[in-house]
Amino acid sequence: MINIKIFTMTGCNKCKRVMQDLTDLVESLKPELHESVIEIINISERPDIAIKYGVITSPTILIGEEILLRGIPTKERLLESITKALSEEG
Repeated sequence: MINIKIFTMTGCNKCKRVMQDLTDLVESLKPELHESVIEIINISERPDIAIKYGVITSPTILIGEEILLRGIPTKERLLESITKALSEEG
């Protein structure tokens, strides 16, 4: 099980794209991600959490407690990061 946090902002079109890509990947990796937690955190509403993790831009994706991706990663890069996190968990 991995914990994925996506830091977004209201009206962020890049965030919407990353969330859609992540949704697509979660569907394709359902067996592997069945117990994983995906949190969507709006930086404007929860600046305390953004500060805690050092998030300064959106979208930012944390897997576990590490910032892995900032900006708009390709689906391939997103898949690579999730697959790596899953292999480190197992």
